[in-house]
Amino acid sequence: MKTKVSAKIEVRSDGVYVLIDRGLLEPVERDRINELIASYQVQDIDVIAIDNIFESEETKFEVKISGNTDVYQEPEKIEIAISKNKMEAYVTFFAPVNGGEALTAKEVQDTLTSGDVSFGIMEDVVKEVSKMREYGKQYLFASGLNYVAGKDAYYDYHFDTKKKVPKPKVLEDGSVDFRALNLIEMAKKDMNLITIVPEVMGTDGMNVTGEVIPCPKPKTANPITTTKTTYLSDDGQKLFATVSGQIIYDGRKVTINPVLEVPGDVNSSTGNIDFVGSVAVKGNVVAGFLVSADGDIDINGVVESSYIKAKGNVLISRGVQGADKAEIIAEGDVSLKFAENCTIRAGRNINAEAVLHSKIMCRGNMELAGKTGYLVGGEANVQGRIVAKTIGSAMGTATTIQVGLDPEAYEEYREYIKEYNTLKAEYDKVDAAVKSLKALNEKNALTDKNKNIFLKLLHQQAHLRDQLMKLKGRLELISSSLDGESGSITATDVIRSGVKVTIGNAKMHIRDDIKSCVLKNEDSAVKVLPYIP
Repeated sequence: MKTKVSAKIEVRSDGVYVLIDRGLLEPVERDRINELIASYQVQDIDVIAIDNIFESEETKFEVKISGNTDVYQEPEKIEIAISKNKMEAYVTFFAPVNGGEALTAKEVQDTLTSGDVSFGIMEDVVKEVSKMREYGKQYLFASGLNYVAGKDAYYDYHFDTKKKVPKPKVLEDGSVDFRALNLIEMAKKDMNLITIVPEVMGTDGMNVTGEVIPCPKPKTANPITTTKTTYLSDDGQKLFATVSGQIIYDGRKVTINPVLEVPGDVNSSTGNIDFVGSVAVKGNVVAGFLVSADGDIDINGVVESSYIKAKGNVLISRGVQGADKAEIIAEGDVSLKFAENCTIRAGRNINAEAVLHSKIMCRGNMELAGKTGYLVGGEANVQGRIVAKTIGSAMGTATTIQVGLDPEAYEEYREYIKEYNTLKAEYDKVDAAVKSLKALNEKNALTDKNKNIFLKLLHQQAHLRDQLMKLKGRLELISSSLDGESGSITATDVIRSGVKVTIGNAKMHIRDDIKSCVLKNEDSAVKVLPYIP
């Protein structure tokens, strides 16, 4: 087996040397030595020294072949390539020729900066690759910085701009209220509807050649369009509602409609109506649904066993068929064709043709006119006057009427009476037990267990007595406000027997029909006067 001969040229300060390592004394090929000498372009060759190379019997040796060190060598080179978008710069290393010098990291970086690359040089990568690199391989040595985009100005809508899809309300117990669909977008007066969020400027970038990459200028927002029902803030950046009502958005401008119009019935297709303005219902209000408004409520049809509440007036063109479940509440007037088996609470007046078997609380006057003018059955508590054609019925239907008293105060008084009676009954039981144990205690006949019970009962008795005294004081205060002689009851046709009347602090049970009369309180007694049209 032959051992390959190693031969190379080394340039030193005193001359050019040939270094031989021929292993097991293999012969040195003259052509190989001549090729080396030619590649280095060695000058002033010592021919005898050349011959000595081939005559030497040593395994490993060196021979000086020239004292002229001016030979051909090339240092390590690099090639720089810049991407088309000028955002990356790549470097490829090429090996030195004939023992030329390798480039240092600083020389590589200086070569980059002296050329077109002036930004984004990755110094750590340059240092690392300069220590150990693979010739002919491309390395990323510089990377540009792209711009950071800004943000366009935009409208921040404080309401849902999209058409709502019916979504039932989930209650706290996990059940679903399919009547509460929340289909209406509403605004209260001075509510902030839209806010302009201003544009945010971006940051310019830079490519590896040092050219600025400009950031696109963000868009500004167009001025907000106003309507008769909206207004702008002083800086023009916010839109507010001038009135309460339904928000109507057409994709360009916002309008507030203070009246919500329901074109048909209030039913499962609309859900409950709870509106900040007034409500106009063209159809009926179906059983089980609610209509609530901060303004007036105008219902063109019939109200079934539903809940109607308005801070203004309530107008029901046809009437109420309440099935003992309907409740009509208004801080203003209530006007309706008829009311049957329902509860009506009016902050001012009630106007109707007939009220049948209903519970009425009215802080103004109640007038029943038209073809019938009936007030039959139920309870009516009216602070002012009641005027009807016929009160009560020929069948003796129980009808209770009270005028001259604040209905809310009277209702509160009755609740306090119930509470007082309940507490008084409980107090009487505790008091009886206390007296029994007290008698035994005076005879020293109480066991330790009974003594503890006695002490607890004494404490309970004192607590109940304190509650009763407070309730009694409240009852006396309300009772004093209920004394009076105001209010009157007018039956233009007849008031039937069986009707119970209270006017202020005076009471009367009508035993026989009384035609065309006016009932008033005079000297704490109900006085019957003739009705004069």
